[in-house]
Amino acid sequence: MTTVKQKHVLDQKGHDVHFIHPDATVFDALKMMAENNIGSLVVLGDDKLVSVITERHYAREIVLKGRKSSGTLVRDIMSTKVICARPRQSRNARL
Repeated sequence: MTTVKQKHVLDQKGHDVHFIHPDATVFDALKMMAENNIGSLVVLGDDKLVSVITERHYAREIVLKGRKSSGTLVRDIMSTKVICARPRQSRNARL
């Protein structure tokens, strides 16, 4: 069974992790993504993984709904279900 590490996911994507707090504005999240040329951020609350926010969340929850990124918090549009994989985990492993 091929593992995440064997697929070289981190080698291709990089090892840097950028994060934001759930109470930050969506505008601040977009600014951070643009500055780092990335499409998603990890959302950390109390130093724990809470969620992720992506450019797709912005497009669907802000742009298409006519909301303002400066007046909307990350917590209001972030994913609520996050799946994590460890480097030695195979595709079929249970999480």
